[in-house]
Amino acid sequence: MPRKFKLLDISDEKRDIIVRRLVHESSPRQVFMALVFISTIIASIGLLNDSASLVIGGMLAAPLLSPVLSIALGIVTADTKLIGFASFTILGSAAVVVITSVIVSLFHIPIELTQEILERTEILFMLPVAIVAGAAAVLALAHRDAIAVIPGIVVSVALLPPISVVGIGIASFNWYLVQSAFGLFLVNLIGIIFVSTILFSLMGFSVEHVETARALKAERHALKKEQEALKKSSV
Repeated sequence: MPRKFKLLDISDEKRDIIVRRLVHESSPRQVFMALVFISTIIASIGLLNDSASLVIGGMLAAPLLSPVLSIALGIVTADTKLIGFASFTILGSAAVVVITSVIVSLFHIPIELTQEILERTEILFMLPVAIVAGAAAVLALAHRDAIAVIPGIVVSVALLPPISVVGIGIASFNWYLVQSAFGLFLVNLIGIIFVSTILFSLMGFSVEHVETARALKAERHALKKEQEALKKSSV
């Protein structure tokens, strides 16, 4: 039997840890959504004021990469529940980002198309970037000695700014901006999922369906308890 390439040779124990971590970090808990909200404010202000440092700061604070990787994991393990769970998190996050960026934009009228905003409408060259960044994210996730590169990967993937620009486009009634930015977000999403699915498969994650189901069940239970506690505190 041919020997696996070392980078793709992941132990069963490490795969289990990665599964549990990804499922946990893909949960739409209060902290997750709060980080999405805060990062959107930072990124939107950066986009509207043409500040690259603020945009990067917003990207670093946004926890959007994990649910995207979880969709790829769900595809590899044929776990439709995980795919649905992660997709719900992404859709909920996107809604928070769009609404928040619309509100921020209303305090910045008239809205000017800054260079930072216009860069989020350039689609063609981003697909290879998304594929390479997605591959780097999976490898960094699998190898702790490469974990330090995660912030750089998050910046290169750039999932948050395009959705923020969608909100800015809605606030300024610029439908071309909305369409182009949403297209860039989809390109990034598809590129990451595509390459992550391949790498997760090569790493042997297809046998992790039992652990995936167990981790998802535990996370759903924790999420339910959090929601119940929130209801009790609001009464």
